[in-house]
Amino acid sequence: MSAEVAVPDRDPATLGLRLHALRTARGLTQRELAEPRYTAAYVSSVESGRRMPSGDALTHFADRLGVPATELATGRSPAEAVRADLALTEADRTAAHDPAGAEHVYRRAATGADDPEQVARGWLGLGRLALLQGDPQTAERHFERAEPPENAPPWLRADATAGRAATLRQRGEHRYAAYLLANTRDDLVRAGLPDPIALLVLHTELAVCHGELGDEDAAASAATTLLLANLLEKQGRADEAIDLLRTALARVEQLAAEIGTGSTTRCGNGPRGYDTGKE
Repeated sequence: MSAEVAVPDRDPATLGLRLHALRTARGLTQRELAEPRYTAAYVSSVESGRRMPSGDALTHFADRLGVPATELATGRSPAEAVRADLALTEADRTAAHDPAGAEHVYRRAATGADDPEQVARGWLGLGRLALLQGDPQTAERHFERAEPPENAPPWLRADATAGRAATLRQRGEHRYAAYLLANTRDDLVRAGLPDPIALLVLHTELAVCHGELGDEDAAASAATTLLLANLLEKQGRADEAIDLLRTALARVEQLAAEIGTGSTTRCGNGPRGYDTGKE
């Protein structure tokens, strides 16, 4: 049996044509595909593009057709999805010395992938390339389009926020960058998603913010914590790394507040963590 999947937000006519092609290739009637849970009329409405099937219906049709539900929904097999993920990972690894090749992979994912996570990874990669090429305006547009889906893994959400923060820092908006980083961190913790890699990414960017704002004690404390947390994570002691990061983050913000001259000099503690010029 195929696992239940959510139907992707795509053209129902395309999905209907795919369902019709698979059904007829297997010699099934609409009634045979539909039974025992659905009707031939329901199948007809899906195949004609008049109706988008529910996740349950998609799973039922996939089981009757003998294909993975994701393949029925997207037209791609799981193997193709894995190959796309591997291509993105390789592009991440080689982007610095082969930007043209990486850009091709990223753009193909950003504009053509069915998986929302792969789309987000594509825009993130394009954003990082734009930063490497000294084009923060283009990078910011790419990072804004890389907004991951709500159920995305924490590291992807952290990468998207870190990218936006990097463009803000290049424009001199360090406090707003720090606010976004801290806000994402707090959201992940509140949601029970304290992924050590995500926290390391966000903590690294916060350390850079503190350093560029002249909060040397806070930046030094953050750098030391990053080294220790990274060591713990490599040793498989992720829980200890998370606890260390949580404690250190609180201490870094305390240091920043002590060094500053009020709420407008404090990194990452809500909307007053950056200077808006307004009361």
